[in-house]
Amino acid sequence: PKTIDDLLKQDLIYLVGCSVGDGHIGKSGKAWVLVDGTSHKNKLHFSEKFITSLSGLVNYYTNVSSVSSKENKSILSVNNKLFCRFLNFFFGLPFGKKKNVVLSVPKILKKSKIDLEKYFWRGCFDTDGSVISNGAVNFCSIDHNLLYECEKYLNKKKIFCKSRKNVLVISMNNLLKFSSIGFSHPRKQKEFLLLLNKGPKFKSVKIRKGMENQIDPKLFAVYPLIRIDSGYRVR
Repeated sequence: PKTIDDLLKQDLIYLVGCSVGDGHIGKSGKAWVLVDGTSHKNKLHFSEKFITSLSGLVNYYTNVSSVSSKENKSILSVNNKLFCRFLNFFFGLPFGKKKNVVLSVPKILKKSKIDLEKYFWRGCFDTDGSVISNGAVNFCSIDHNLLYECEKYLNKKKIFCKSRKNVLVISMNNLLKFSSIGFSHPRKQKEFLLLLNKGPKFKSVKIRKGMENQIDPKLFAVYPLIRIDSGYRVR
């Protein structure tokens, strides 16, 4: 007999996460579609590469997928009733609009002895996540339960974030730990690696004019070495 881990493949869990982000099953339960795009024409090739890669994953389970382009979007479509029912039955992906249901981590993942959940969240971040150039990774969703479960998982992994309206913000100080989840989307992966290579931004400590005589002279020996990171902590 096969175990749950034999049945749950990492690539499939990742695909489910992507679907929770930018994919959906039609109301009739006969077609599944995932869309990725960008308003920057010079970055459209990243979306095409991402969708082509997902198509390869889908073709392991069904050979009726198709890839198309429309304006600034790349589209992956699967017209297969059995595939849609498979995603719905095992992973709880809803038929029709996702805003009409509460999204959550597939319950079947909780039965695994290994951490499969990180592949689910990687799919979610690849679709609904973004890399911010000033030193952060954001995860956006209008589904508050999904945000709550994401924050709960991140905290479990000691990846701390700030919760704002419909957004979780992972600051620069936590990005190295976040790399255990990371990105597979070509564009976001490139942006994330560039951000990691840059490292945190430090601000020089300035002494107010007229305060020099009130500071212990011994402290001036370490003054040139003091820096403050983006979280206003002395380094």
